[in-house]
Amino acid sequence: MKTLKGFLPSHEDATEEELLQLQGERVNIEGDHKNEHLKSEAKAEKEMKRLRELLSIIDDAARVAQQHDLELERARRFIAALEDISSPYEELYNQKSRSCKQLYITPFNNSALRKTGCLVTGFGIFIIDLGFTALARFAVCL
Repeated sequence: MKTLKGFLPSHEDATEEELLQLQGERVNIEGDHKNEHLKSEAKAEKEMKRLRELLSIIDDAARVAQQHDLELERARRFIAALEDISSPYEELYNQKSRSCKQLYITPFNNSALRKTGCLVTGFGIFIIDLGFTALARFAVCL
């Protein structure tokens, strides 16, 4: 019959070696969590960059049509169609940008906020939004 002696906690104090082993395990776990967090931040940053690029391309197409098409009604219909087609991407971008609002209650630094598409000034945190109505629209998110 097997005994449970090796599995039950001892009432003796832990040795220095055991404490160092536990501390090493804790450091490894914390490092793993930090790596996972950095990977998810990098993935989110890439996604925001792609969304900004896509919306910028669509904005450029709308601007070219508006500036160079002599038939204003056709240009207006084209721009309206672009806005309609790209609205899911703009909504996704805005939703991800709004997540910036949560950052002011936690410790942060300017470089971390810039990666999310936010700009930190002495007046607060601003979301940089590259939508159709303007190339750079600023909204306070505090």
